Amino acid sequence: MRNIFLSVFILVSSLFSSQTVEPKKALHVLTSFTIVADWVRAIGGDCVVVDSIVGFDEDPHVFTPTPATIKKLMASDIVFFNGLGLEGWWPRLLKASKYPGLVVMLAEKMQIHLHPHGNSCSCGHHDPHDPHLWHTVPNARKYVKAITNALVNKLPQYAMDFHARERAYLQKLDSLEDYILRKIAEVPQHKRVVITAHDAFSYLAHWLHLTIKAPSGLSTDSEPSSKDVAALVDLIRKDNIRALFLENMTNPRIMKQLARETHVEIVGELCSDALSQKYAPTYLAMMRHNIDVMVKAMKKNG
Repeated sequence: MRNIFLSVFILVSSLFSSQTVEPKKALHVLTSFTIVADWVRAIGGDCVVVDSIVGFDEDPHVFTPTPATIKKLMASDIVFFNGLGLEGWWPRLLKASKYPGLVVMLAEKMQIHLHPHGNSCSCGHHDPHDPHLWHTVPNARKYVKAITNALVNKLPQYAMDFHARERAYLQKLDSLEDYILRKIAEVPQHKRVVITAHDAFSYLAHWLHLTIKAPSGLSTDSEPSSKDVAALVDLIRKDNIRALFLENMTNPRIMKQLARETHVEIVGELCSDALSQKYAPTYLAMMRHNIDVMVKAMKKNG
């Protein structure tokens, strides 16, 4: 009889305890573009609900906020921007909305050298504040750490969860880095030339010792000059470049013009400032896709 009473007491106690455990409260997070959104989901897990202001295959340089954007912003607890001029529209958005939540400018949280050197500049466009930091794995690690720290500060009760997912994701980045370095080693140094739509890959070029040229500068909000286009035509012919790339979020007009003038084929599409629902829905997939198509094309160069 005593054992029966004890069993009933334990059952009732466990039911009562399960009912009084406070459910996990999800943090509503807004990011400026899809690459950061992917990292926040990876680290936040079920502790976050994530939305992105600029969507898949869309250009964060030329985005124009709408009343719907302000509604998204005001419904969020924390918002992540890249900074360094990528989102030239964000000061107007915050001023118009009077957003009271936490704003994290990720580039300001990271100890990153902002003056990449080498053969990475495009046709005279030089800017020490290149915002496209995410195109190297070492920089991606710094983004992930900055995002983790912000989430821990906002929800310290889930710090162990955030740090566990951070460690797991950093391991995936280690594997990604190994893959990229193995792939690029397949290409002789003199063949490592890529022509793409805008100057988004300077950090990648510096990291992997590539020459990456583009008709447009760091932002897509202005047209390249005829001099810039002519310089690229000369380079393509001189170095016997055999492949041109579009980008998933830029207007293809200039690249098609280059293809016509040089009789060089457009061989594929790179993800620069946005993930792609078609072939690169995550950062890890984006980096693998970009290096795979670049390596395949560079092997054909003269």
